[in-house]
This record gives sequence, structure tokens and C-alpha cells, in this order.
Amino acid sequence: MNTFRISTRILATVGILVVVLLVAEILLRLADYPPPIPSGWGWDRSPRRGLADTGDSGQNELGLRGNSFSYRDGDVVVLLVGDSNVEAAASSWDKMPERLLEAHLSSSLPSRSFKVFSLASSGWGQDQQLLALERYFKTYRADLVLIWAQPVNDFWENTFPDRNEHIKPTFWFGGRSLQGPFFHDAVYLSRVRLWDLAIRAKLQFRHRSITQHVLNEWVTRLPSDDRALNEARSAHCANLPALDQQNLAKDIFTLSDERRVMVRTKEDVEHSRSHFSPYILPRSAKDEYLIEITRALMARLKTTTEAHHAAFRVFYPIRPDFDDLGKRGVRCIESPTGKQFEAQWDMVSLLRSLVNRHDLIEVTLRGGEELSVGPTDRHFSTAGNDQAMQLLAQELLRQDLIQP
Repeated sequence: MNTFRISTRILATVGILVVVLLVAEILLRLADYPPPIPSGWGWDRSPRRGLADTGDSGQNELGLRGNSFSYRDGDVVVLLVGDSNVEAAASSWDKMPERLLEAHLSSSLPSRSFKVFSLASSGWGQDQQLLALERYFKTYRADLVLIWAQPVNDFWENTFPDRNEHIKPTFWFGGRSLQGPFFHDAVYLSRVRLWDLAIRAKLQFRHRSITQHVLNEWVTRLPSDDRALNEARSAHCANLPALDQQNLAKDIFTLSDERRVMVRTKEDVEHSRSHFSPYILPRSAKDEYLIEITRALMARLKTTTEAHHAAFRVFYPIRPDFDDLGKRGVRCIESPTGKQFEAQWDMVSLLRSLVNRHDLIEVTLRGGEELSVGPTDRHFSTAGNDQAMQLLAQELLRQDLIQP
């Protein structure tokens, strides 16, 4: 009898506890607490928004910098999809690439009406571009989609789930298929709010950020970052003068075949989280992964575009600084731990290896410092963007991508 009473009390206690937990979970959900982790970003949280005029409030329907998606049935609609190059925070709103390209197309073919729109934000890779394109096509149409590639940083941005201290929707490439996106909706450490609270409390006790927690779990999915170091290649770097990465942009025009340097970086080259990672020799398995996921994302961007009856192209303006002088002068990279790696900083060749040649539009810019915002900011100036968009417009017409 006593055993029965004890069992009954235990069951009653467990039942009450379950009810209390269920009620607590319901109340937390009704209160939307703990608050969701912000996932992704647009113009409101762009890392480069501070460069823009404070009166610059032009946003499109996706919350991105640019004009509203307003067009008529007969208009030729072109999408510029990219990152900080397309967002162009250092240029005035009316001198963004979308406006410049629209103007050059209109002047070259006045018989047609053109509308050019932007899907971009600073720090985006092809992962965020793909999600924005999918959102756009749910409501709007396009005749041509142009992906403005940025091979200096697209690769590692496509690989990791955080950027600019934000968790972002992220894809994973495994078994020859693209999976995801992960962290696409309001991100919680657990869908169960009570468990989410417990995880957050544990992280706070250990003085760890939520972003770092998500990143630590994510990297366990990725291939090894071990490199079979080639002693001969390491020796290749021994006699090269070192140039700190923060001075690379400023000194880029001093490089040449005669002046070759080893760039000393604070970035995590050894774990493939660096602008230089896909250009290190020899590549690690994780370096190769950076390239493969970018190839897969480019392919998905193309199939998504063509499924909505639009033409697809990848655009890259070949620069006199990084693509010419940087390729010739940067020969080695030194990591924060002092390890030295031979590098082949050839962004054009790598881009050509992962995009179908028919889909790639290259234009070559001419000029010097006037093409950039400044000696420490190599984003295009208005002059640089204007030349790039003029050359792009000419190439679109030459390839008959804009039908008369």
C-alpha cells in the first residue's frame, strides 16, 4: 500500500511538473521570449551603411539599397545581384551601379525602356544572393540576372554561418548536393524555448557568444583544414619582403613582377577563413570545400533564374590593382602564427574554373587610383562604377542579351 501511495505521489508530481513546463513554454512563446537571434541583414544593418549620406533612405521592397521594384509590361528588367560592390555605400544613391547601368543601356538603345534593380548588401556571398533572388521571384519578374562576383571574399563568406557578428542563413555542400538553408527563419538555439533559455544561460556563464556557439558547431561539418606543407614552397617565401595586409590596398600600385611580397595577415588562413584561403598552395580539403560550395551556389542561382524565364550571367570587372598588380606581386601569405604559404592570387582564373565560360561576362577596367574610393578602400568610386557599367552595357548589347 505504501509503495502504491509513493508511486501515485511520484506520478502526480511528474504530471504537475509536466503541466508547469508546458504552461511555461506556452507563455514564453506568447511573449516571444527569448528573442530570436537576428538572421541575415539588409540596408538597415549593412556594415557599410555609415558611409552613405544620412538622408539616403532609398530602399526597395526587400529592404535593400536601391530603387523600388516598379516597372511596366514592356520594360526590360535587369537585376544586379551582389554584395558591397552593388550596394555601393560610398556612392550617392543616384550614382549606384543600378542607376549607372540603366542610364548607359538607355542611352545606347533609346528605343527600349530599361529598369535595373539591386539585390545586394555588404558582406553577402552567393548564399544570401540566392535567398534574395528567390524572394524577388515570388512577386516580381526579370529578363536578365547579373551576379556581380567578388572572388576576393565570396568563397569564405559562402562557407561559414556568421558574418559581421550576425548569424546568417547558410547552405552546406555534401554528397554532391547543396543542402539548406540553415538558420533561415528566426534562429533559436533550440525550438523549445525553455531549452533555449538553458543553453543561453550556459553560454552566458561560460562567457561565450551565441554566434561563436553556432560557428563552433557548424565547423564540425566541414572538411579538414590540414595542409600537407611543401617545404620547397615554404622556402619560396623565405626571402620575400613582408607587407602587412592593412597596407596592401594602399601599396598595391607599387607591386609588380619585380616587386613581389609576402602578405602578413591577421586572418585565420590556417582554418580557411580568409580572403586568401582559396589561393593558398597547397590547398587543404577545407579550401577546396570553399570552392565547391561556391560552384554549387552559382549553379543554383542559374537554375533559379532560368526557372523564372530570365537570362543568367556572372559579371566580373577585371581590375588594374588586385587582378593585375596583385596577381603579379603577391606570392606568399604569412598567418598570425607565423606559418608561411605560397599563394597564387589569381582571382580571374579561379572564377573561370567554376562558372561556365558562356555565362561569364568579363570587362577590363583602365585607370589607377581614381577607380577606387581611396587608397585604403578599394571599393569602386563613382568613376570606377561608371566605367564598369558602361563596359557592361556595351557587352550586354554585343551579346544580344538586351534584344532591340
